[in-house]
Amino acid sequence: MIIASIDIGTNTILLLIAEITEGSKIIKTILNEYRMPRIGKGLLPGNPVSEDRISSMKVIISEYKKIIEQNKCDKVLVNATNAFRIASNRDELVAIVQSILGVKPEVINGKTEAEYAFLGSVSEYLQSGKTGGVIDIGGGSTEITLGKMDDILFSHSFPFGVVSLSEKYFKNNPPLDSEINEMKNEIKKRISFIPSGIPLSALVGVAGTPTSLSCISQNLQEYSDELVEGSKLSLKHLFEIEKYFSVETTEDLLAAYPKILPGREDLIFSGLIILKTVMEYLTVPELIVSSKGIRYGAIANYIKNI
Repeated sequence: MIIASIDIGTNTILLLIAEITEGSKIIKTILNEYRMPRIGKGLLPGNPVSEDRISSMKVIISEYKKIIEQNKCDKVLVNATNAFRIASNRDELVAIVQSILGVKPEVINGKTEAEYAFLGSVSEYLQSGKTGGVIDIGGGSTEITLGKMDDILFSHSFPFGVVSLSEKYFKNNPPLDSEINEMKNEIKKRISFIPSGIPLSALVGVAGTPTSLSCISQNLQEYSDELVEGSKLSLKHLFEIEKYFSVETTEDLLAAYPKILPGREDLIFSGLIILKTVMEYLTVPELIVSSKGIRYGAIANYIKNI
């Protein structure tokens, strides 16, 4: 069976084409496609996604439809997250995607989003019976889940992400120390109810922030899934990267990593701050990086129930 899984986020729209062998639960990746239309740019709860962002979304979904048809997919799963959740024109957005794909997107809640991210990424790195965690940093929300493969101990979707925090706090380029500290204080305050005494055998970071930071940490000039998937980021190294980011403009960062950061050059610093703050709170010295997440978790959930 060939399955397509689309994840429509605040900053990115991702497509996974995967093969599931009959009788197997193994997800074999055929193709991954990444686009960054930032449909949640400037979006506040109760306001509409703008027409120019909708136009970008239409182009990408149309491209993905062709890819899905070329790969003769048997099943198409479409999940939309925070931007669709908070937009006043949510029904219009759903209708547009459905008219192009012929499949109605599921606007999943934060709990489901967190569980999908957990299912999609942690299984390869968490031993049976051990406790692990997943942090999924999105554009408008951040999902943190702690637990075992068959027992979720904590799961929450926090209403902040790289787009929303960058737009709220970073008014200067590079940002002022006061802006950075204000962002850190908000994150600390919001995550303060996460259970802090749970020993984690593994913490996995998914989505564009950790994968981009992995590339920067390894000094890669082009993204390599082989080198990024399963790579590790130490808290000590993240402190060093923070010092570097704090004095560089977004233009400087893009010039240094022209094939890694396009569309993310003004967001990567806020993503780093979220990641580092959560790791400090959980007292985890090292993070495992994964390019997998919601789109993989959606397939894992689907095959679990067929």
